[in-house]
Amino acid sequence: MPEVIISRDALTKVKAILNDYRTDISGFSAKLERQSSDISKSAESEMQKITRQIEDTENKIKQLKATIEQLAETISRAVHNKNSAKQKLETAQNQLAVKQSEAASLRERIAQLVAELGAERGNAEQGDSSALRNIMHAGASGATSPSPYWESAIDIALASRGRGRSIPPGAEGSVAPVAQAAWNMGVARSEEFMRATIRQHGGSPTAALQNIQTDIQFIEQLKRQLSQVESEIERLQREIAELEERIAQLQRKIDETHHGKAKKEDELHTTEKLLDRLKNKHERMKTALAKLNDNMNTMLSASQSFETRAVSKTEKSLGGIDKCIAAIDAYLT
Repeated sequence: MPEVIISRDALTKVKAILNDYRTDISGFSAKLERQSSDISKSAESEMQKITRQIEDTENKIKQLKATIEQLAETISRAVHNKNSAKQKLETAQNQLAVKQSEAASLRERIAQLVAELGAERGNAEQGDSSALRNIMHAGASGATSPSPYWESAIDIALASRGRGRSIPPGAEGSVAPVAQAAWNMGVARSEEFMRATIRQHGGSPTAALQNIQTDIQFIEQLKRQLSQVESEIERLQREIAELEERIAQLQRKIDETHHGKAKKEDELHTTEKLLDRLKNKHERMKTALAKLNDNMNTMLSASQSFETRAVSKTEKSLGGIDKCIAAIDAYLT
């Protein structure tokens, strides 16, 4: 075996190198452990971030579902109100048709009665005028009381004109020609109305006039009734217009709410997809983190075992070097 000559300086250098190596090895496992801990904390932080995103997304989904439910209830109420308004509108339209028919009947009845009165007046004017001439002749001759028929006719005729004129009692023989002429003029002015009564051919002029006045009063009553019906028609028309506007407003609200609900449903669908992606990502990260922790634990265990063996061997080598140096020093001394 050849002789190996090792100097003290060489051994000192080797010892220094081994000391540095031992120092490096001693901190290796601790450094690796810190790095592994940082990696785990970073992964866990990312996991927590994903978890918060999942919670926020789930809360958003709950809010969207609640909003969609509220919109559905709003639509349901609006549809109910619209149907109710349509029923009211149909009822009002039916009532309007009835009132319009009633008004048409009243107008027809009024027109018929007015035409009948006009026909009666025309017949009177074209009828037998001998009775009129006899009455006027009796008045012109200055009779004290031409007849009960004459007195009734004159009184009714003048009363209808608001004149209230009559022959003064006891003036039969002393009526002057001028006064008599004035009397005849009053009779002539009442001729039109007299014709309407004389046409009864012997009937009571008072009764005839009362019949005409009754017809006129009935016409006025029909006119008042027609006015009430027309007022009711106007009210129904206003109500129908208001109901139609109400229905249109409700329909616009329904359309707008449907549109808003559709948008929220689309947003909910998109959010649910996002939630699925986040959950999948969370599961993948959870699995990866578990594997990472297992691998790092295995690596840390191996590094610690390596460090222990390396340090032990290094210390043995340093111990051998120290013995060699001590032997050299002893030899030199």
